[in-house]
Amino acid sequence: PPAGIAYLSQTLLVNKIECDVLDMLLGKTFRNLQKKIDSFQPDLLGISMFSFGYKHTYELMAKIKQGNPNLPILVGGSHASLVREKVLEECQEIDFGMTMEGEQTILEFCQGQDLQQIKGLLYRQDGEVIYTGDRPFMLDLDSVPFPRYQGFELARYTDEKPLVSSRGCPNKC
Repeated sequence: PPAGIAYLSQTLLVNKIECDVLDMLLGKTFRNLQKKIDSFQPDLLGISMFSFGYKHTYELMAKIKQGNPNLPILVGGSHASLVREKVLEECQEIDFGMTMEGEQTILEFCQGQDLQQIKGLLYRQDGEVIYTGDRPFMLDLDSVPFPRYQGFELARYTDEKPLVSSRGCPNKC
């Protein structure tokens, strides 16, 4: 299961911000996603992006916006962290982006804080993409709520679940 999304989700839940999860990597289709959007009625749709297949994710967001033009889309993940402003420049369907460690960024965003004051945030203002600057890395990792994977389809993953014992991607791409 995606640890990054689980940490973000748990951070929101601990702070009394309702959220739900759909892991598209489990073979879910656009139709599954649209059903989830229709039933949950989110105020914001968060999408984690990988650099591999990012154009497919852009296409998915275009389809989402066609049926849900007023639903803001926020992207995060490795691709948004790597290319930053470029992700909003390349895909007009993306309303917001966040970079690097996103727990505090998404929390402040969902609590309605002033966009200019939220470090690690990308957004558009008067047609220009704004990046608020890097958020310092967290030094006290114990301050981040441990994910409980609420809303994840844990039975759909293999019986062996990897343990990620540090921040960042554990792969050697």
